[in-house]
Amino acid sequence: GLHGAFYAFRRALHRPLPVDTVNDDFALPMGLVERGWRVIYDPEIRALELEASAASTDFRRRRRIGAGNLQQSLRHWRLLDPRRPGVALAYASGKGLRPLTPFAMAAALGGSLALAPGSAVFAAAAAGQALVWLAAAAVAIRPEAGWPAPLRALHYVAAAQLASGLGALDHLRDRLAGRRPGPWARVSVAPATPAPLSLSRIPNGR
Repeated sequence: GLHGAFYAFRRALHRPLPVDTVNDDFALPMGLVERGWRVIYDPEIRALELEASAASTDFRRRRRIGAGNLQQSLRHWRLLDPRRPGVALAYASGKGLRPLTPFAMAAALGGSLALAPGSAVFAAAAAGQALVWLAAAAVAIRPEAGWPAPLRALHYVAAAQLASGLGALDHLRDRLAGRRPGPWARVSVAPATPAPLSLSRIPNGR
């Protein structure tokens, strides 16, 4: 996908998206790739995000993105065409597996717990996984406690996976009920203090 704040494509290549598209910054460029066009990354183009958000707001955003991840996996399955192995591998590993990861993690924990009574290896695996989730939960319960960076990173990953899984379930529920997701809503928060910003020149011909 592309950074939603800064990307460009040829006007003639634009195709209207379905009105219920969640992650348009993925659907637009990948729709071009599906049709045989290339997407080029230019490291000279930079975007700086200044918006500050609370943890609850970030979780809701990630949950919606999780719904969009499943939606785009179902819609853009043609990117898995083995005749374009580079695109297929990048899509499968970077996006195609993302909606499944939370459920794979839950299955791993459940399987370890089920096999733990008869195996020291699976007992250790179950204990390790449970410890990870408990540590992430502790950071969520007391975010102001000054946790070390590794535990905060652990919480970030765990919360992202939980939000992604719930978002995927949201999308399945909406599809079964025939409902469309609502539009993105602007978050009403005080803007962060802008830092000095220098915009790089976009090279000609891109």
